[in-house]
Amino acid sequence: MLNGNTIEKIRINKGYTQKYVAKDILSQSSYSKFEAELSDVHSIAYINFLDRLDMTLEEVRFINNDFKHGQVQQIINNFFSLPYNDVTALEKIKIEINNALKKHQNILLLDIKLICEALISLNIKNDINIVRIIERLELYDGFQNSQKLIISFKINLTLLLIKEGDFLKALEMLTIIIQKHKKSMSYQSLAVCFARISICNNKLGRTNATTCIQQARLLLKIYDDLDFLVNVEKEYAYYK
Repeated sequence: MLNGNTIEKIRINKGYTQKYVAKDILSQSSYSKFEAELSDVHSIAYINFLDRLDMTLEEVRFINNDFKHGQVQQIINNFFSLPYNDVTALEKIKIEINNALKKHQNILLLDIKLICEALISLNIKNDINIVRIIERLELYDGFQNSQKLIISFKINLTLLLIKEGDFLKALEMLTIIIQKHKKSMSYQSLAVCFARISICNNKLGRTNATTCIQQARLLLKIYDDLDFLVNVEKEYAYYK
């Protein structure tokens, strides 16, 4: 059955009538039987109901599961919500994926597992050739919080470029990141970018070398994130 009772609760909560939701999709009597779970409906009709209710399939599943995500969706949420390429968190997600895949195959989970392995390798091996994984991530552009992870991955690459002494390339990438993602990135990510811009400008002998690190300090002080400020200062002091 396609969660008729759950659809009924959503409809009532939104203040819609059965006639409104069923119009041009199904007869009201057939729709009434669907809500009462006396009969099922075609999947296309069900999708049209969701559109009429301005709901997604995942939102309905979430409600139907006592406002809890299923195992697969929770793994996906955890992955796309990662603020940074945290190796420990990535390893944990890999374990969760392996456990989930024992029950059934899922193409998205297999993709996420590959990306986790690449991100772990990026952090441990500093392998800049793994930049190709960005292309894999961008397949999911617009999917939940995928942009956060893409931004985090790109910011990690700038540190590898700094380590390799390619300060012009790192500066170019940092500038593009801020131009493209400033409105959507976290204040911590923005502070890291500012600090690394100052590192690059300092290494390139530019007169405005300290401007961006001062912005990073001010930003983190505004958010009262002094612990993170300590880490940013350590990185800046080490590489400048």
